[in-house]
Amino acid sequence: MYGSDISASDPSLKNLDESDPTYQSIIKKYTAKKDNKIQVIEASLLDNKIRYCDNRESPFGVFDQNIMDDLIQKKEKALENSGIFGKIIHQNLFGFVPDLLGLKDGIEKLIAADPDAQAWASGKNCVMGESNPHWKEMRYLQKFVERNRICTQTKCEDNTDSAGNLQDPVLAATTRYRQENPIDNSTSGQLARFSGLRKTDAQFVLATINYYNYLAEHRPPETLADILMKPVKAFVTGESLYRSTLASQITQLKQDINAKSNQEKGTKYSLDYKFRFQTSLV
Repeated sequence: MYGSDISASDPSLKNLDESDPTYQSIIKKYTAKKDNKIQVIEASLLDNKIRYCDNRESPFGVFDQNIMDDLIQKKEKALENSGIFGKIIHQNLFGFVPDLLGLKDGIEKLIAADPDAQAWASGKNCVMGESNPHWKEMRYLQKFVERNRICTQTKCEDNTDSAGNLQDPVLAATTRYRQENPIDNSTSGQLARFSGLRKTDAQFVLATINYYNYLAEHRPPETLADILMKPVKAFVTGESLYRSTLASQITQLKQDINAKSNQEKGTKYSLDYKFRFQTSLV
């Protein structure tokens, strides 16, 4: 979104040499070489940084439920591949204990309660500074991301093979993330991406807005009873208005007579005028 935070390098590492031992040890910790290509280890700190910081679209500081759901899914996958315990949780036990009496749901809640998972969802783990528990390593990982992006643009030898094909590990990690979480450009999909809501929750919000707009603008169609009652309603309204106007005129006339009577004190004319007016109303 316009005006949102972006990933940036630590100024103190501006002139960091690529052969720096600290830099090299951290990069080797979170990358691996396969088929003569450097790859970002899945679910590692570097992978999480690329997924949940560099590709984050919701504002930092806002809890992103989509990031939390992705974390839960990845940790469940790791647990499933961890051995017999994971297989028991994610598969029916001999086909007669579905989901081990809801243990999978409990595992999901346990993962969601993990402070580190919450810090990724809120963006706390993306902050530049000591408030970020991963900052000491993240500052070096950001240099790795930055250098690979520059090399991809300039086609450095480190990021291309002998045939000239790109071998950017950061781009590969981003591509993997987008394959698992395709960009949804529908109205509810965009709202979910930029707000941190699940798409189903975004759909509910939009449906609620549409419902209240419908109520505000709704004009119910006329029924047969409404059509038949129109002349009656018009007569009642007209009769009521007529009586109200007549009563108002009578009141005004009485006030005029009283004023005239006060001006002509002691004269019989005033009394006769009053009498004639009162009898005319009978």
